[in-house]
Amino acid sequence: MPLESPDVSMEEQLFTAALGLHEPRTVRSVDFQPDAGRIDFHVGFARGSRFECPGCGASDQAVHDTRARQWRHLNFFQYEGKRSS
Repeated sequence: MPLESPDVSMEEQLFTAALGLHEPRTVRSVDFQPDAGRIDFHVGFARGSRFECPGCGASDQAVHDTRARQWRHLNFFQYEGKRSS
């Protein structure tokens, strides 16, 4: 992912790198809630993106499931991390 993109905020670029994501996955939005002690990351990908199969490693696989899900992530400093896609 380029360090500077007119379509992606610096915050989204920073957290995409911090979460170790690679194209086609990127952080699409960040919701920082300091009073609640948490930070939420929404991860997405461009329509038509293709992926490697996590089971067998086959490349160039179409997406078959785009249900919304949420995972607990490691903390970022003192803030609980939540990742959704």
